Amino acid sequence: MEQRIVEHIGTIYLRLGKPGLALPYLEKSISLTPETKAMHLHLNALLSLGEAYAGVGRTGKASASLEEGLATARKMARPASEAQALDLLGEFWLKRNDLGKAKTFFEQGLSIAERIRVPQLTLAARRGLARVASRMNHPEEAWLHLKPALEAIESVRGRIPTPDLRAHFVEQNAAAYEEAIDALSRMGRDREALLVAERARGRALLDLLTESKSNLRKGLTSEQERERQGLESKVSQALAALAKDDSENNRLAAAEAEGKLAAWQEAVRVTNPDYAALRHPQPYTPEQAQRLARERGLAILTFALGERRSHLWVITGSAVRMIRLPPRAQIESAVGVYRAKLARPSNGDFEAASRQLYGMLLGGAEPILAGERKILIAPDGILYYLPFEALCPKPGRFLVEDFTIGYAPSVSVFAALRPARAPRAYDLLAYGDPVFSQSEAVQMQNVYRSGGVSLSRLPNTKTEVEEIGALFPRAREKLRLGAEATEASVKAERLGAYRLIHFATHAVIDERAPARSGIVLSLVNTGKEDGVLRVSEIFNLNLNADLVTLSACRTGLGKVVRGEGMIGLTRAILYAGSSRVLVSLWEVNDLTTPALMKSFYARLSAGQSVSEALREAKITMIYSERPAHRHPHFWAPFIVSGAF
Repeated sequence: MEQRIVEHIGTIYLRLGKPGLALPYLEKSISLTPETKAMHLHLNALLSLGEAYAGVGRTGKASASLEEGLATARKMARPASEAQALDLLGEFWLKRNDLGKAKTFFEQGLSIAERIRVPQLTLAARRGLARVASRMNHPEEAWLHLKPALEAIESVRGRIPTPDLRAHFVEQNAAAYEEAIDALSRMGRDREALLVAERARGRALLDLLTESKSNLRKGLTSEQERERQGLESKVSQALAALAKDDSENNRLAAAEAEGKLAAWQEAVRVTNPDYAALRHPQPYTPEQAQRLARERGLAILTFALGERRSHLWVITGSAVRMIRLPPRAQIESAVGVYRAKLARPSNGDFEAASRQLYGMLLGGAEPILAGERKILIAPDGILYYLPFEALCPKPGRFLVEDFTIGYAPSVSVFAALRPARAPRAYDLLAYGDPVFSQSEAVQMQNVYRSGGVSLSRLPNTKTEVEEIGALFPRAREKLRLGAEATEASVKAERLGAYRLIHFATHAVIDERAPARSGIVLSLVNTGKEDGVLRVSEIFNLNLNADLVTLSACRTGLGKVVRGEGMIGLTRAILYAGSSRVLVSLWEVNDLTTPALMKSFYARLSAGQSVSEALREAKITMIYSERPAHRHPHFWAPFIVSGAF
């Protein structure tokens, strides 16, 4: 039916944030009603049309369409649509700062939503009333609405079968947590605000780590394992075909293969009684976080960025303090300026930007951190892209000179990370200098072109791996170089027998489809593999490592999901069983990286901890006899996520 099609297209444009493009389709849908008599489509189009008109500033038409939609819903006796119309009218008047009208519409919508028991409509109405109360400077009233809203979100979340779907649901409702943090902050209830922040972040990874500890995904039946391998193989073949010919048919085939694998993974979870019986862990309370800080001898810095104001909680063994920070947009701007200066040393003096950012983010925490030596940072939003080690608390001095610094998505995730489970027979497994011809590199770049990938040969990684290998007894290390550095060799290796695993090669990051992100190994003689150890394949590895190092460009990046954090290689490797992951935040110079890595691994082989060894290797670079090595561009991108 034409009306259904044009109404659907208009709604899609509206959800994509393109109200101007939505308008002609929605207006066309309305014009077809006298002919089709499809009043349900007419009603949907009226409500969407009101949103679209409001989005382009045609307020008179927006109000009229929404009022007509409300009247139509009442005439048709459709309470869910009536509640939706009331919510949209509340939003309309809230944006125009008519708080009285907005409150009236939201209250009417809430009454209907609670009567018909539609959680999403109830959430929308309560959030609307909370924002009205906040605008009226009544944070207590805002919290009265947000508290049950968060309880409803948590209840729905607990019934969603897979971690990724739960992450998507929390992302859709992340603003409710942000609003709750803001209300509690204004009421001076710092610890409760921290609890809400902890409930809002890294929950999917926390669930995945719990599954990993239970070995549920590694406990597949032989038939399920054959199915998994077959589906993984089809994905690899489809992506290999796409690399050779970037055609529409091959793109569809790759998407279909990936979709079948994802559907199979979800089906395993839904039908496996062990998954149903698994208790998902509760986020850490402020008291538990404080006890953790005391036991581990560290300070925890938890950030939460917000539209009106952001927050930092400093958690030590003796105190929990909340510090207000500037709004998200201001922090994003400052981080963007600083990263631009770090990413390219020719971009001018970085120290002024560094000191400004330090003052913005950590200036208020400085007195509390006096006497501390170790800091765990739980970032938020753009802060995932910031190496805090490179901030300057004073002229000519970097933060890494004062503190050993580690990273984790949340306090709860940090606490859940497991140490190695059993002794390892070997110290080091390292891959470097994989082989790929120009044509194969170009083909792979076609698949990952959105990520700005440049698959040039990295000859210095051979030196890097050989120098690292020389630090360990020959009988306790294995090096895979050149044509031997293959995806198949990784999958065939007994990975759980190695304490340290090192990849000195390119990584590919696909923010649109994070499961395609991966580590690029040899692209010649790949057999049934495509040469990229993808995220979905890393999840199925069985690691028992203290550390996996990804000595490659931008391995620490990925898709930042609101309420979840960075989704990429780090998450997959932690799930697979490594206690920590060393990654990079921007394109790394392969002329200077071997020196940093050799210094780092020399300290590891001498018995230093991962975080302390990396800190000292960076300080060595800062005071290097070679001036080029001193710039943070060359040492700052490498950070450790995971256990401290």
